[in-house]
Amino acid sequence: MSSEFNNRPRLRSLVLLGGLFCLALSVSTVLAEENIDAAPIVISQANSTRALTAVSMRQGLNSTTHVFQPGAKTRITVFITNVELLSDEGMTAFRADAEDGRHYRYPLQIISLAPTVERSWVYALTLKLHNGMGDVGDVLLRVNWRGMSSNRVRVAIGHEGDGLKDDEGAQPTPMPDRPPRIEQIDSVGLPFTGDRVRFMEQATFGPNATLENQLRRTSYSTWIFQQMEQKRDANNGLRFSTFPYPNLQLQPVAIPSTCDVICQRDNYSMYPLQNWFFREALYGEDQQLRRRAAWALHQIFVVSGRETVQPSRMLPYLQVLDRHAFGNYRDLLKDITLNPAMGNYLDMAISTRQSPNENYAREILQLFSIGLDMLNPDGTPMLDSQGNRIPTYDQATVNGFTKVFTGWSFCEDTTV
Repeated sequence: MSSEFNNRPRLRSLVLLGGLFCLALSVSTVLAEENIDAAPIVISQANSTRALTAVSMRQGLNSTTHVFQPGAKTRITVFITNVELLSDEGMTAFRADAEDGRHYRYPLQIISLAPTVERSWVYALTLKLHNGMGDVGDVLLRVNWRGMSSNRVRVAIGHEGDGLKDDEGAQPTPMPDRPPRIEQIDSVGLPFTGDRVRFMEQATFGPNATLENQLRRTSYSTWIFQQMEQKRDANNGLRFSTFPYPNLQLQPVAIPSTCDVICQRDNYSMYPLQNWFFREALYGEDQQLRRRAAWALHQIFVVSGRETVQPSRMLPYLQVLDRHAFGNYRDLLKDITLNPAMGNYLDMAISTRQSPNENYAREILQLFSIGLDMLNPDGTPMLDSQGNRIPTYDQATVNGFTKVFTGWSFCEDTTV
């Protein structure tokens, strides 16, 4: 790889952004196919999503207990199916966890795994409660095997009720009368759980059980289309975030003497935007792909909170990236060029006829668009007859761009 490419991290980020969408497009041919999955199934009672459970007794398993006392000494046996173990595969291939009504998630230690006597295709999985679990009521329990996540079933700890609602689309999974049909699939492109986790790592700000279950029921392409749909707020205006943007007002350039610590935090630091961003990235649902794409664009069209210290002046920059995350690159380049945060950071706002500034002219050529060297269709640099690379622009081009970007300045509000 050429040294020029290695020295251009923002262009490399652009390639990675393109890779995200190439990933989405490359799997789209598979997405229309049936969402085949060999994930384990935790067996529930016949008429509810409450787990079919048992406790160990000397004479065997007792399945009459439905409420389990909290504490690390408590053992719970659940039953799983739809697994086909290898000859040397045992309980170490499984993981289990439970989530309570406060969304605390507890890892559960695997104690034993054994096929049941009457149905060899059903396994009894014995778990040890986490010592941090108190009288939390209903928890949602799931089992993971080979990176594949099961359905979640209800288990009562201390008492029944007061827990999470069932996952969307959850259905009872009663004891099967016959072995499940587990087909051997040769294709590696089908959306198994491992693939879904990888997809979530690339298209969102991290995997979670809710989205994993959603992708299990639908497909990647359906989710992408839902994410890219135009969203509307209560007033029917276009909405580009799950949580509202902070309501920030322009402040005087010089910090007033009456502005205390809280005032400075909220008006002269990136704190309000950082707070909003992490809420959006961690808890937003319907704009995850837009947020991830805008974040990638942020790594290309870089500005700094050190130079633009007011969050009220940085917010319009973030809104430009959000608005154009799925749009036209030409439109994005225009709007980001005329954005005050960019004009401040790359000095376009101070370029005058008497003192022209080449900074933005060079940045838009080298880092935001055509790059340093002419390239072949395969991405390798074009060479002249002497074997030298062919530059995409020269000083005359920079001078011309500098003239174009001279004369723009801030729309000052004299009241602030």
